[in-house]
Amino acid sequence: MSLFDTYREIIRRRPLFFALTTSLYAVFVAGFYVYTTLESRSRGAEVRLLELQDELAAREKLLAALTERREPSGVFADIDFAIEAATPEQRSEVLRLFDYASFAVEKRDYGHAERMYREALSVHDSAATRYYLGRLAYFQGNLSRAEAEWRSATERDTDGAYPLLRLYLGLALQEQGRHQEAVKAIREYVQLSE
Repeated sequence: MSLFDTYREIIRRRPLFFALTTSLYAVFVAGFYVYTTLESRSRGAEVRLLELQDELAAREKLLAALTERREPSGVFADIDFAIEAATPEQRSEVLRLFDYASFAVEKRDYGHAERMYREALSVHDSAATRYYLGRLAYFQGNLSRAEAEWRSATERDTDGAYPLLRLYLGLALQEQGRHQEAVKAIREYVQLSE
């Protein structure tokens, strides 16, 4: 009995086995074709695909942030800032003011919280203080002030240690209808987060 006769006998006795192996082979061939097609694309197409993936990730993060906006505090993660002041006394004073302001925000006493953050700003101007002032402005619906404070915070974050600042800046820009600027800020966030 030849190999061909053996194969024909398997087909006759087990048609389901033959159909399954034929289907698997077809899937393998189709998958291999897709793989080789994708591999043969030019580098420019791959770069564009990566750009689109970054933009999609940025838009997904923005959408997630916008849908969480029902309760303002739900949008913002605590950023663990390294508070560096000229003296230990200044650092201690800034942290004390942040605690008072945080308590005021929890009680929705935004006026008192802003006074505490402004006082902390007078002790030591930092990305942290600007972030908290921007967050407070956002809670109050003052998007242009939130944008200004977050932009100021990102300018102080020259080494990109706090990528979330860019996300929040993008959020404020998006809500003001400045979509292209928002996507740019969120792309920076995505790149720094990787």
